[in-house]
Amino acid sequence: MILRTFILGLLSCQAQGWSQPMIKVNSEDLHGSDVIVPSNSRLVLRCEGDAPVTWIPRLSKHKRNIQCSENSCTLSVDKATYSFTGTYRCVYQNTSVSSFSSVHIFVRDPNVLFVTPSSTRSIVMKEGEDVLLPCLLTDPAATNIQLRMDNGTAPPPGMNITFDPKKGILIRNAHPGYNADYVCSGTIRGVTKQSAIFSIKILQRSRFSPYVFLKSTEYVRIVGEKLEISCSTHNPNFNYNVTWKHSSRALPPPEETSKAKGDGLAIESILTIPAVSLSDSGNITCTGVNDAGVNSSTTRLLVVDKPYLRLTPKLPPSLDHQGLSINVYEGQDVQIGVLIEAYPPLTGHRWDTPTFPNAAQSHLFSYNNRYEAVLLLRRLNSREQGRYTFFANSSKANASVTFSVQMFRKCCVWC
Repeated sequence: MILRTFILGLLSCQAQGWSQPMIKVNSEDLHGSDVIVPSNSRLVLRCEGDAPVTWIPRLSKHKRNIQCSENSCTLSVDKATYSFTGTYRCVYQNTSVSSFSSVHIFVRDPNVLFVTPSSTRSIVMKEGEDVLLPCLLTDPAATNIQLRMDNGTAPPPGMNITFDPKKGILIRNAHPGYNADYVCSGTIRGVTKQSAIFSIKILQRSRFSPYVFLKSTEYVRIVGEKLEISCSTHNPNFNYNVTWKHSSRALPPPEETSKAKGDGLAIESILTIPAVSLSDSGNITCTGVNDAGVNSSTTRLLVVDKPYLRLTPKLPPSLDHQGLSINVYEGQDVQIGVLIEAYPPLTGHRWDTPTFPNAAQSHLFSYNNRYEAVLLLRRLNSREQGRYTFFANSSKANASVTFSVQMFRKCCVWC
């Protein structure tokens, strides 16, 4: 074990002491960091190191031109085209070694001034990020390198642009106002040439945390029923996330849809529990996250074992009553109310009165699975005293409550 540790340590020290690989281009030692070769000429890149090395070309498809043996590696092309323009790195195959060497090859082509990889011509970035348009020069002698709109006009004012002949044009701190089609332009031997078209799409950064909307603050279900909750939000770009959380248990994955709306995306996340159980009761929170922050909305789920319809009388404190027996004077206004809790929801309700009141107003207010029925009786007369019954029904239950109205006639004293 001691010997093995010593050998490993020795190898590590040797690895750390490896020198940079040596590069030759067409059998000549490399002087400087770049080489110009004519189009359709032979290109041979040879690399030697203190251990096995390999080449990393700009394009993966050029790896087929590489042959390696022991501590050397060669990339050989009989007729190099402009597509071989780019930076080639020679690295040790031992990935723990950081030493490497590189060379940039310009393949001069009289017909092509810019190399533009097809895979990077449609560029989508976030607002504030830097955008690189990889229009690599095939001839470093080119002058008047510019970025132009596809229609030939100048780029938007204030655009911060730098150019590197080995990498392309860099746009710093991009924003959605730059969304357009662009070309790289340059002059060689008195002739102006352009690159292929780059299409730039800059996604707007979120200024505010997303609003999160749930249709109801409370849901009621009977054991075995299906629950489906929709959570809606809006975001200016695709850089968002919507999650669900239960106060005491895991939830199934939701289904999410998004579609363009206005200047952004309308997002809907739907949580579905196919058959609820009593243990599903609790708080369920939908949370939306974007670049600007976090927002959430919570609803309560109540799972019951059977349907219910509960009625609770509601009478004003100022009203003279004992239980459901109400004492009034002739000509007095009276308000009778009933609080209702029901699941499934109410399908019908009505008041049964002694006679059709002369100036009655009936209202039903609803909120989630709760309701309030109000009967307002104005200027009661003697014929309107008696029993007032409220009936309510749902698809699975019905209930009623009765109030008794007794009237005292006003005394008239003649002087």
